[in-house]
Amino acid sequence: MNIHDPETIAMYAADQLAADEAAAVESHLADCADCRAELAFWHELRAEINTSSAALTPPPDLAERALDHIYAPSPL
Repeated sequence: MNIHDPETIAMYAADQLAADEAAAVESHLADCADCRAELAFWHELRAEINTSSAALTPPPDLAERALDHIYAPSPL
């Protein structure tokens, strides 16, 4: 695992690393301003997505329409 890799920081931000890997990233973050900035980006992005998603309300018949579409006969 390359700790200084943006993908690793993204995985850490998403809580997708094993405990030992997460601990290594946390140790690295103490000394690496670039990775702390990358982590801040992912936290800000998550907050924006959560905020914007909370404002969306799906139509009440969304599930029914989706299932109708899935089970509709194929035009082929």
